[in-house]
Amino acid sequence: MGLWGKIICGGIGATLGGPIGALIGAGVGHFLFDSGNTSGMQRSFSTTEQTQAAYFACFFACLGKLIKADGIVTEQEVECLRQMLREEIQLDPESRKVAFEFVRRAKNDNTPASDYINQLAKIINYDIEMGKTFIFAFHKLAMADNVLHPAEKELLYYAEKAFRLRPGTVDNMIGRMRGNSKADLKTSYEVLGCSPDMNMTEIKKAYRKKCQEFHPDKIVNKGLPDEFVKFSNEQMVKIHNAYKTISKYRGTKT
Repeated sequence: MGLWGKIICGGIGATLGGPIGALIGAGVGHFLFDSGNTSGMQRSFSTTEQTQAAYFACFFACLGKLIKADGIVTEQEVECLRQMLREEIQLDPESRKVAFEFVRRAKNDNTPASDYINQLAKIINYDIEMGKTFIFAFHKLAMADNVLHPAEKELLYYAEKAFRLRPGTVDNMIGRMRGNSKADLKTSYEVLGCSPDMNMTEIKKAYRKKCQEFHPDKIVNKGLPDEFVKFSNEQMVKIHNAYKTISKYRGTKT
């Protein structure tokens, strides 16, 4: 049994509390059992392990709520989720099973989506960059079928507030998907934490600061599970693209 199976089956849910603790305590992960494999059942868990389990469980519970928000789970959404687990977060097969179980149970339970989103925001301690990473994933899943349902949009707006992101973050994502160049430029300033009245020297300084914030070592130190590092580093790509967009608009070399 892998790390996530051990953590979940070992009773860590009770130590996490909140809706995600209840979800884990309800038995997520027990399907990984076999009669001859009980390793890791009775053990204590470090603070890091508990934090990682909370990240893992709460993130996928939120995806479970989002995937069912419009009342229909499409093949495109399921395939997007599979790709996210396999290629972007790079979970091993066993961990993917656990992740899908979180999605399935959260999708079908009676816990409001807002409860899971609020707990995830609390777990990341309202870290702005982590909040952007997660809401980017939510938006990607919501757009998997190329239709942003009002219920999905409502959850995105709720997450924007819960993560304490700048108002307009979700609207900028939506505008960019529609190919609105003005929204692209506005989003680029948003990504770098800059404003149009700043000169390129100031913007370049902000760009370098963002790059430092998303150095792999910095991401790991924030307590994210190793599997999430590559996924989080998609933000680094957005940072580079934002700087290129602003530089191109201003006619300067990157």
